[in-house]
Amino acid sequence: MLLDPEGDARQFENLKRVLRKEAYEEGREEGINKNKADVVRALLQEGMDESFILRVVKVTPEFLSSI
Repeated sequence: MLLDPEGDARQFENLKRVLRKEAYEEGREEGINKNKADVVRALLQEGMDESFILRVVKVTPEFLSSI
């Protein structure tokens, strides 16, 4: 088997790129969920109906009950 340092370096860079993209997407999703949670909390404090919150904020009942 031949060693290919350049090929290994390319594979490593590709792997780093994929992992960065996945980390970015996960962080973005966490940020979106945090913002939705903040909005849901504010609406609940204002006495809004849960069915209204589900429709407007577009969260699942499970997400709403977790708050």
